Amino acid sequence: MVRRLALCLPFLIACSDPVGPKSGIHESSSLLKSISFKHLGPGDTLIVDQHSVGCYVTADAHLVFVGTDEGAVVGGRLQVGTRSAVVPTRYLTRAELSRLEELLGLYRRDEHQSRCVSTGQHSTTFRMAGSSLEEKRDTDSCIEMEFVQDGQTFDLRPRSDILSLYEFTRPAYDEVFRRS
Repeated sequence: MVRRLALCLPFLIACSDPVGPKSGIHESSSLLKSISFKHLGPGDTLIVDQHSVGCYVTADAHLVFVGTDEGAVVGGRLQVGTRSAVVPTRYLTRAELSRLEELLGLYRRDEHQSRCVSTGQHSTTFRMAGSSLEEKRDTDSCIEMEFVQDGQTFDLRPRSDILSLYEFTRPAYDEVFRRS
């Protein structure tokens, strides 16, 4: 599984705007903290739109998370150029929603970080359906990775404390590239 991710990462983290991400936040931070994965209740709907730009791929993912008694259900659509694919429906546990909450926290904390720079950029909008709550984060895709020292070298791995949106869109990417 890590090997498959490693093969796809060059397509996701490649050759975009070298100046890095720019913020799109203009709301107050107290309003933004109301958007939450782990507090989704039954019937609550959180819509996530992510525009990803890299050297080889520009993609738009539209994901809809609907709260249930046990967690949530997610599904959506992925558009890569003129090709599109369905993001398969998946059930999420409360533990997985907590890891998505960690991803949202990471996006909030590290939006303007400078410790890593890649050529992959994400512009992600989180919206609570039925309300005016909306939050937009522009991030470098490298923040979803961790650098692990191994002797005198290091390894680059997906962070274990978050659940990346790529985990949901991966089957759709596989479908789009299989048809290419």
